[in-house]
Amino acid sequence: ECTVDAMCSWVIAKRTNLWNSVSPRHSHLPSFAIDTDRATEYLIRHLLYRQLTLTCLRQLNCRFICLTYEQMMANKQETLNDVADFLGVTECRRYSRLQKLMVRPYREIVTNYDELLELERSVKQRIQG
Repeated sequence: ECTVDAMCSWVIAKRTNLWNSVSPRHSHLPSFAIDTDRATEYLIRHLLYRQLTLTCLRQLNCRFICLTYEQMMANKQETLNDVADFLGVTECRRYSRLQKLMVRPYREIVTNYDELLELERSVKQRIQG
């Protein structure tokens, strides 16, 4: 999972008020930078919470599956098949009306995207010791 993509998705939705799949798709969003101090805070909180959650689930011997919006949008059918396998239900054809509203890659919208990826790597290294 790319935490930066999740963060970019949330920031773009918040800035544009594009939250649901009934809105028209947007390709003409102006580019902007995401504040790196706020990004650092988000990444630390998100990664620590994720690490803690996964540790607790493993200690409790729970079966779990982690899904992200970005994963679902990248390959809906494969992700739904993974969920069906996890739940132990018969695989069948599934349809989704979800659509990704931002048709441009985050790297084109967020001007400091590469800097945020490097920041994510740095934060992960700090958290993992």
